[in-house]
Amino acid sequence: MDKTACLFARYLFKDAKAYVERELILEKPNFTTEKLAGDIKRICTELGYQKIYRAAADNNNPILIADLNSLHSLNFFPTTKDDLEAQVNDLRLWVGSGRLIVNPACRELIGCLKYGVWNDKRTAFDQSKNFGHFDALAALMYLVRNIDRTYNPIPATYGMTRESHAVELMQKPVTTVSGSAIKQIFKGTQLKPIWR
Repeated sequence: MDKTACLFARYLFKDAKAYVERELILEKPNFTTEKLAGDIKRICTELGYQKIYRAAADNNNPILIADLNSLHSLNFFPTTKDDLEAQVNDLRLWVGSGRLIVNPACRELIGCLKYGVWNDKRTAFDQSKNFGHFDALAALMYLVRNIDRTYNPIPATYGMTRESHAVELMQKPVTTVSGSAIKQIFKGTQLKPIWR
C-alpha cells in the first residue's frame, strides 16, 4: 500500500521544539498532484500559515516536486537521504528529549511512531497492512532533518520600548568596518536567503 504523507509543523526557536499540527495522508488511486497541491494550500490556510519558511520533500519523485513548484507555486525542495539509521537515531533523540510535540489528531504519524519497524535486513522500514511503508515516519525524519535551528526569528528589540529602555532602539543594524569591507566586495551582488 503506497501512501503519501505530508506534515505541517511549526518550529518555535525560543522553546527549541517542533510542533506537528496536522498531517495529510493520500493513498493511490486517489492521489494526484492537483489533489495534493489543493489539500496543502487548504490546510496551510486553515492553520493560518501566511509564509512557509521551508518545505522539504522526499527526493524520490523529482517530477512531483517540479510540478508542485512550477504549476502550483508550492516551493518544495528535495531533502537529502544519506543515512537512514542516523536519521532514525536523530528522530529518537528529538522524541526522547521532548523536543517534538505531535497533535493527537495526527493518527497516522502516531501509529507510525508507535509501530514503525525495520525490515529484516535493516535497510528500510518494513511493510505494514495499516501503515504501508511508514511514510509518515519518513516525513517526520525529513521534517526534523530540515529544521533550521540557527535562524532566530525573534527580533533583537523584541519586548523593548522607548519607555522601558534607556538605550535608543536601533532602526538599522550597526555596520562594523569589516562589515563595510565585505559589503564593498559584494557590491552589486544581491545575496538573499532562499528560505527566509
